[in-house]
Amino acid sequence: KRAPASSGRCWVADGGRPSPITCEKPTPPCSSRSPFRSTRLSPVRVSIATSAIRGLTSTQLDALTSDQLRALSSSQIVALTTDQVAALGTSQLSGMTSTQAGALSTAQLAAIETGDLRALNTAAIAALTTDQVVALTTTQVRSLSTTHLAAMSSEQIGALEAADVQALLERLTEREREAFRLRRLCRWSIP
Repeated sequence: KRAPASSGRCWVADGGRPSPITCEKPTPPCSSRSPFRSTRLSPVRVSIATSAIRGLTSTQLDALTSDQLRALSSSQIVALTTDQVAALGTSQLSGMTSTQAGALSTAQLAAIETGDLRALNTAAIAALTTDQVVALTTTQVRSLSTTHLAAMSSEQIGALEAADVQALLERLTEREREAFRLRRLCRWSIP
């Protein structure tokens, strides 16, 4: 017996036989219904107790994606040991939010490998406190890109050693240096 016409399109199997019959309901191109709750995209949640963070092994930390790292709360970031922070790679650090970067202790920040520090996005660099900037090593500061430098506030730049600022400015082209000076003047003149 064939399925009723209202059930969808019915096709007779190859070979000329009337059975088996397969039926397929047509799918509308657009739907006004929202997707099932289980298929909706939701932010990644990392449900781990803050106290358990310190027990994560380097293998477990390596398995964290940048999205999972981004989902950690500030208190979970603070709970990481300096060794754990030092073990974070560039792909993980690139996902760090400005709130998380601002929550890092000076010891955690100083533990980040020089090359990995460059992975922090400009919002994360801009969120650093002057105490955090002071805690950066000379090698870390000199590894920052011109984009990072441009994102820093006058207070952050003021917290750097003069030799570090000079080394950073020497890497800029004349045009970049002039744009940097203008940005600093504008920031200093705004109350």
